[in-house]
Amino acid sequence: MNGVPNDVQFEHFQIIEYNIVSATIYTGIKTHTVSGVVHSAEDIKTLSDVLNSATSPAGNVTADYYRLIKIKMKDDSVISLEFGGRGGHFHVLETGVSFKLEPEKRNELNHLVDRLEKEYAN
Repeated sequence: MNGVPNDVQFEHFQIIEYNIVSATIYTGIKTHTVSGVVHSAEDIKTLSDVLNSATSPAGNVTADYYRLIKIKMKDDSVISLEFGGRGGHFHVLETGVSFKLEPEKRNELNHLVDRLEKEYAN
């Protein structure tokens, strides 16, 4: 037994890579300043792969703010993800559902965000 009751169902975050037009990364809790943009097919694939690995957490997540990422879809809708725990979890603002990332996926997200923010600043 892994310590999780048998009746607990874990959700997986799902986003279809080819439906993503772009994503904008924001910093600042109140000002939401643009700090990076995801627009290349390779970066969109990386972002979607990281996000699709996320599962719903079994307990509460910390509220420390990391980044806000707004994903623009081909149908003109926007999915807003507020990241906390230094990128270790995120909250989908439109649905109120939270998801967590495994440490290696969190690191992959952090590297992507760091690189894109450096590119945006130049």
